This record gives sequence, structure tokens and C-alpha cells, in this order.
Amino acid sequence: DVCPSRRAKRKGAVEKHNDYSAQRWWRTAPVRTIAEAQASYDHFQRTIGDTRTRRETTVVKLAADEHLMPLPAAPYPAGIVLDKPVRPNATVAFRGNQYRVGPGLVGTTVQLHHRLGATTIAIVSATGALLCEHQRQPDGAGVIAELPGQHAALEAAVLDAFTTSLPCRRKENRPPSPEALAAARKLLADTGPDVAVDLDRYAELAGVQL
Repeated sequence: DVCPSRRAKRKGAVEKHNDYSAQRWWRTAPVRTIAEAQASYDHFQRTIGDTRTRRETTVVKLAADEHLMPLPAAPYPAGIVLDKPVRPNATVAFRGNQYRVGPGLVGTTVQLHHRLGATTIAIVSATGALLCEHQRQPDGAGVIAELPGQHAALEAAVLDAFTTSLPCRRKENRPPSPEALAAARKLLADTGPDVAVDLDRYAELAGVQL
């Protein structure tokens, strides 16, 4: 933090640097765009700002003497891990896009792994097994990303769920079968006369003799 709170000396130093830049550069800088301003300020720092004397040395010399480690070749491998439910269309939502998984995972919860700076997204099961890996799509693109074979597997699962059987008929008269009546008599004998439902009345209405 270049200007932390409750640090009066640091705050004054930062404000003094800003004042120096405003007085020596900004007031007379011939710039019209942000890019021109950045280029002009960089030139000002190289030619004037960094050559200022600091305790019998200059900013350029102090910077050259700093023992800093070189920048890493790749970004720090920070990652995002999210628990995501699998939607009815066998997809997992992430930042405005949907990523396909197997149709057998519908209704379950999987983990979505994404390393910052990477171009792929991995979907992992609750046990840690890698289920699939997709190319990450631009945020908010509304894309359904799927691997070869995933769409066909989803179609096969949907077609297998179809049936040619007739739907259940509603409000149909279905009197109890002889097997059901026999089971009812057995239950009545086991529980004794104190029952909440009189099955004889049901049989009378159905026209069946017990």
C-alpha cells in the first residue's frame, strides 16, 4: 500500500510526489489523450524525475541498486473452486456460460476448477475424479460448451426416457381385488375389532361379498 492509513509521514511523501508531478509536468504537458499523457509522463520521469538527487544519489541509481527478484515467467497459480449443481439439461453454469457434463450427473453437485490465467475449466466429481475439461468461453457469451459425444449421450438419455405406454387414467373405478380383500381380512384379524376403517362398507359399495 503506497499510502496506508494512519501513516502521516508516508501520506505527506506521497502527496509531495503528486504535487511535484503536477507542478513540473502536468501544468504544461501538451497531451490530448490518455495514451499521450502516459507516454509524456514516462518521458518526464526518465529525463527529469528519476535524475533528482536523493541523499547524494539519484532515483535511477537507487533503483539499480535494489536487489529485487525477477518477475515470474507465469502468473501465480491461484485458482477458483466452486460447488455447482448440474442442471436438468446436464450443464454447469459459470460466468454467463454453460458447460456440459454427462447426463447421468443431473441433480448432483460437482466442483468447477479454474486456474487464473488458464484457458480451460475442469469439472470434478465430489470424490475428486476428473469428469471433463472444457475450453473457457468469454464471460457472458451465453455459450453451451460441450465435448464430442456429450450431446449424443444427452439425446440418448432423453430418448430412453420416452415410453409408448398409455398414461395413468384418472378417476377410474377400481374396486379392490380378491388379493387385496384377503390382505384386508388378514389385517383386520391381526388388529382386532378396533379399526378405524370398516372394510365391509367398502366391499358393499363395490358389490363384493366378503
